[in-house]
Amino acid sequence: MKKKFQFQRRMSIQRKIFIAFILVMIIPTMIISISSYLISIQILKEKVSLSFGENLTYLGNSIERKLLDIDNLTGLAAICNRCSIKGTL
Repeated sequence: MKKKFQFQRRMSIQRKIFIAFILVMIIPTMIISISSYLISIQILKEKVSLSFGENLTYLGNSIERKLLDIDNLTGLAAICNRCSIKGTL
């Protein structure tokens, strides 16, 4: 009877140690993992937003240059038309 009680007591201590060890390992790991995940999401959102803004700026500048080129070409075409009209008169 005494041996059985000692075995149960030892198992109980062994289980307590095992559970304590698991908790000591899992809880900090989970906290670090969750906080790292949340931080990385925030950084990723900021970088995507910044990249999107840079792309929009580049696209806007590119469109503006194309429109200026078209405006210059239409101005040249108007000048050429006036010259050809004067030449025919």
